Amino acid sequence: MTNSLAVSFTCLCSFLTSHTYQGLKGDLGEAGIFWLYGAISVVGLAFIAATVPETKGKTEAEVRNGKRKKETCGKL
Repeated sequence: MTNSLAVSFTCLCSFLTSHTYQGLKGDLGEAGIFWLYGAISVVGLAFIAATVPETKGKTEAEVRNGKRKKETCGKL
């Protein structure tokens, strides 16, 4: 399921990039488009770094239990 979502999101981003490029090229120029897409990527990286928990060195059970604890604490 998540793989399908990731591929769909990638296709959507590719579609938006290819369809907005020509219009933005006239407004921002090639360098401006580069910086715009670069800024969008940096914002996305910051969002991922802030919201996705680190799972390196943890077993699947530890990851699942950690997620459940956070959900349980939020419901109290």
